[in-house]
Formats: sequence, C-alpha cells, structure tokens
Amino acid sequence: VASERKIFESIFTGGRLTLDLTKKWMQESIENADSPSELFVACLLKLLICPFVRETSVPETFILDKKRLISMHSSFQDLCIVQCLLLIYKQNCRNAPKSLASERLKDELLEMLGKRDTQISDVVEVMTRAIAQFRGQLQVSVADFNTIHAAINKIIAPENEFFLMVEKKLLAVLKN
Repeated sequence: VASERKIFESIFTGGRLTLDLTKKWMQESIENADSPSELFVACLLKLLICPFVRETSVPETFILDKKRLISMHSSFQDLCIVQCLLLIYKQNCRNAPKSLASERLKDELLEMLGKRDTQISDVVEVMTRAIAQFRGQLQVSVADFNTIHAAINKIIAPENEFFLMVEKKLLAVLKN
C-alpha cells in the first residue's frame, strides 16, 4: 500500500492527474444512495460492470487497481456468459427439469471459461453434445452445432439486449 500511495502521490502532485472524475463519480453515487452500505454496494457494482476500456471511465483513485478491476470485470462477464449459455441450453431442453446434467454442464462451462485457450466452438461443442444427450441422440448434428454457434455468438455480445438483461439480473442478485 505504501508504494502504491507514493506512486499515486507522484502522479497526482506532478499535475498529470486530477480528481475531477472521482468527485463526479462520488457525487452521482451519493445522490442515488440512501445509506452508506447502499452507497458502497452501488459503487462496487459500478466498478464491476465497467470495462475499464479507457482510463477516463473510472475515478482516478482506481488507476492503480486497473488490473484487479479488469480481472473482476472479466470474471463477472464470464458469469454472465455462463448464465446466457445455460438459458440457451434450457431453451433447447424446455421440458427438462433442473437436473444433475444441467449442473454438470454449468460446472463444465465455468471451468472452460476459466481457461485462456477456450474458443466459442469448444463451448458450442459441449452445449450441442449436452442437448443431443437430452434428446437421446448419439451424435451432434451439424445443423444443431451451427444454430447454437450462431445464437451464442449473437447473444454473448456485451451490447446484446439479452446479455444486458442477464447482466442486470446478476447485478440485482449481487446487490441483494
């Protein structure tokens, strides 16, 4: 902490950094909170969904936490993706009750997304295999693979309405 504080102070006192964004961010957050704990949760959730694409997207006081915030954001995005994938799976297996198979699929998807080399096609293969098993099919059809691949690519885009809805739902769960 001491070394981070020195780095921040040198950037701040050197005039390369102001606290304008921090003041604005705090003021907006305070206006929308009824209690200190609500303020803390609201601010934390704001940081969670912030992609930190530009340094101007979060308060200056978090500049040294950039890597941690990016990691936190990536983990949250992974959870949103898994939720979207599970909803696709459930849609394709509408009549299936929540089962051990869907729990295993969720665990497998979370594990896959934790690996750096996982591709969308790997995820689609696991999903189509799970759907084929549910339907009692021995093989994954190319049509199912292509349909699910196209749907996943469209759905997991961060600007997709469905993805944003899932993100909002997960934020509400975290907030509660």
